[in-house]
Formats: sequence, structure tokens, C-alpha cells
Amino acid sequence: MPTVLLLSCFKIEPMIRFSTLALLSLLVSFGSSTQAQSEIEVFSEVGDAFTLYLNQVQMNAEPAPRVLATVDPGFYQLRIDFVEAGRPDVYKNNFGAEAGMRSTGKITLNRKGQFVVRAFGFAPMSSTPTQPEPTATAPAVSNSGMQSNVSMSATGGVQGSSTTTTDQVNMNVSIGGNVIPGGVNMNVQMSATESWSTTETTTQSTTQSWGGQEGAPVATTAEMSGLDFQDYLRAIQSKDFEDSKISTAQAPLKAGAMLSSAQIAEVMKAFDYESTRLEFAVFAHGKCVDAHNYYKTHGSFEYELSIDDLNDAIGQ
Repeated sequence: MPTVLLLSCFKIEPMIRFSTLALLSLLVSFGSSTQAQSEIEVFSEVGDAFTLYLNQVQMNAEPAPRVLATVDPGFYQLRIDFVEAGRPDVYKNNFGAEAGMRSTGKITLNRKGQFVVRAFGFAPMSSTPTQPEPTATAPAVSNSGMQSNVSMSATGGVQGSSTTTTDQVNMNVSIGGNVIPGGVNMNVQMSATESWSTTETTTQSTTQSWGGQEGAPVATTAEMSGLDFQDYLRAIQSKDFEDSKISTAQAPLKAGAMLSSAQIAEVMKAFDYESTRLEFAVFAHGKCVDAHNYYKTHGSFEYELSIDDLNDAIGQ
């Protein structure tokens, strides 16, 4: 995992007084980021055994009708390799995994008779599995898209007419086990001599950030607030004609607004026709802050065939 450490110091001489704190902050931040785990669970609706690949990494040593993998939060490409000879592999892109949560996918047949993987559930990792079939547990998988951000600042002052100080810090840190394959060992030795004859105040700031690319900004998006959403929904419901309703619904999204899957489901219920619900669901998928929960929109349809049409349109 690439790591970028940026140090900004207004005073060089007393830096040693804060170096130990900065190093400990780095180690704690690094350790906590490796613990932000999630799970991906995939099962076959009819009990067919398969091998699961996440980003082309094999998850289960033996084929099974259900596979549970511990992964880093992020988005993955799923590939299902069936035991049955001649059956084509099934692919699903951008399957999301959120920290502390289990994302479940179900292998099923669509109305064209093709096997697909569809979102089935999203729950805390401690929840009971959704089906009782045997499970093949996979090793943890790392995703370079994991992101963390830690900031620290410290201020200190020393007053005196004439002082000379020598500080030395020796640290030996070893991190290993299952969290970091192969372990990490660090030996740190720091020493400095500083002197001053007047009152000084020094400030040190440390910022650590890592993500999919070094130095890349962490993109953040948020769903429409509750009060704004209620005004937005009332504006849609106030329209008499279907084309006016959908143009009103699409306008803020075209301007950059974002909705949650639950909010999109509520908007779909404001339409009179099934075709309009489907049109909006397809349009809003790219404006959804939690696309891995898009199955929540299925309850707003009157017909199950519309669910198939939606999943085909958005590639699920």
C-alpha cells in the first residue's frame, strides 16, 4: 500500500521533541487502517459449486456453493468459475465492499436464461449468513483503493537565557502476524542538539494520507439532506404530468446532486407508470452514493420483469 508522509515544520531545532509522538501517530494510523476490513459473500441460488475470483485472485481452494471472503473496503471484479464443465464464467464489475459490512451477491438466472450475480444483501459483518449452505472461507484480500487520513499538531515553548540540550531517541518496532504478510520491521535512531538564548515557541504539524494513488485527493460525496430531499420530493409529486415529474426529478441530479438508493426508491414511487420508474432508476444509478445497495430500489417496481430490465441496463 503506497504511503505518503508530509511533514511541515516551522522550526527545525526542536523537532526532536515531537519526533517520538509523530512516529507513534504514524504507527497507530497504519495499524488502524489495516483493521478496516469488510466481507464479500457469494452463493448459488440452486447450490451449484463454484470458485470465486476477486480481481483475478482465487478466494476458495475447493469449489463450494457459498464463498465468504474477507477483503479491504473498495470495489472488486467478481468472476464465478463453475465446476460444471462447459458452463461459461460469470463476471460482475464494481461489486462494492464497505468497512465493517458484509456485501452478499446471489448467483441466479435472468429472464434470458443466463447466469448473473445480483446484489442480495448488505449487513454488518457480525450478522448471521443469509443462507445455510456450506461456506468456503477465503483469505483476506488487499485493495489498493483503501484510504485513510490522519492529522496531528503539537506546540511547545521553552524560556531561558542560554540553554543547550541533546536528545536521543532509539526505537525498535516490529509489526507482523496475519495483518501484514511477512511483517514489517523498523529501526529508528534520532539525535539532535539544540541551543537557544531567547524565548521560543515552535509548532509542528504532521499529515499522513494514503490512497489508491500517491498524493491523490480523497473524493467525498454526500446524499441530499433530509429537508432538501423532502422539498425535492414534494416538487415532483406536485406535477400533474409524467414528463413534468421526471424532468423535475432529473434536474438536480444533472446539476450534480446525489441521492442514496433509499431516496431513489422513494422518488420512483412518485411516478404513475412502470416505464417511468424504470427510466429514472437507470438514470439515477450513476448519481447514487451507495450503488452497492441498489437492490433497495427493486421494491418500487410493480413487476419483477422491470428488475431484470434495470439490472441489464446498469450491468448487474
